[in-house]
Amino acid sequence: MSNLPDDNTTNPLEHFREYAVTHGADDAVIIPVSDVILDPRVRFKCMIPRCHTSGMCSHCPPYGHSNAEMKEILSQYRSGIFFRVTGKGDIIANPLIAQSILNNVLDDEGVSINIGPYYFLVFSIVKLLEREARTFGYRTAGFAAGDCRDILCSLQFMCQRTLLNRSCRVPELSCPSMESCGMNVYTMAARSGWDIYPIKGNEETKDVPKGSLMGLVLVGESQSAGSIARTVTTGEKKLQSKKIKKSLLRRLHQWIRKEKNRLIAMKQYNISIKQLPLTIRERRMWMKVLRNFRALSGSWTGSLRLMLKVFEGRPREQ
Repeated sequence: MSNLPDDNTTNPLEHFREYAVTHGADDAVIIPVSDVILDPRVRFKCMIPRCHTSGMCSHCPPYGHSNAEMKEILSQYRSGIFFRVTGKGDIIANPLIAQSILNNVLDDEGVSINIGPYYFLVFSIVKLLEREARTFGYRTAGFAAGDCRDILCSLQFMCQRTLLNRSCRVPELSCPSMESCGMNVYTMAARSGWDIYPIKGNEETKDVPKGSLMGLVLVGESQSAGSIARTVTTGEKKLQSKKIKKSLLRRLHQWIRKEKNRLIAMKQYNISIKQLPLTIRERRMWMKVLRNFRALSGSWTGSLRLMLKVFEGRPREQ
């Protein structure tokens, strides 16, 4: 197994906990797997009354991991890094978000689009934590907050993995949410000593000082670092061998079509200059996300490409 930093040689889990905080988590705790609370009513709540993404995302009920599957998965791990990202109540608890979901169109004020970086941060922390733990030879399983279809494919009218039987658009970030797997996140957060406020979508923002989005990365028994290194090397070679040479004209045609679709989708979902003032106000959150994307991709160019991929558009049929 790879060497841990000198200050965490005896407690790798503490290193992973600090790693989550370093990359944007406001709070993070180490929990035993026995503290992960499974409740079948959580998944049931996604389907009755039916959530707008139920059956529309590959990670959301009735898809995703059932309670029986989750019990089996949890039995393979010993501990977890449970973390949260907090946000201002006037963003996370704003009634405009519920209206945007209902109308399938973003609000003019920019509240709905600017809740995005809070979710992006949770997804990116999960992926960074998983990679860090695997680098040190541990097996992992990560869970984020919310459904990845609304977060990572917000300008797509469908989850192509579910409805088109294609591969995931954004495998670099996509993962199931804690709720979709039947975890009682609210109770887990309360038991961790965090101040949390229930958000139903119709509260006054003044009644919700802040909102919380939670993530969890399960950490299991270590495996040999050598096998990890060989897997990465083999994977890189396979990726290199699959690169397809395309003519400059074909690439240009695809780029024009992609950008045209993006602009049409942005107009359909009401992304406009009107939302810029709030986006500027939330610039620190966006920069945290871009830094995490950079850590995932290895460069600032890769970070921007990943952000553009998240906002890649597919126009809705008129």
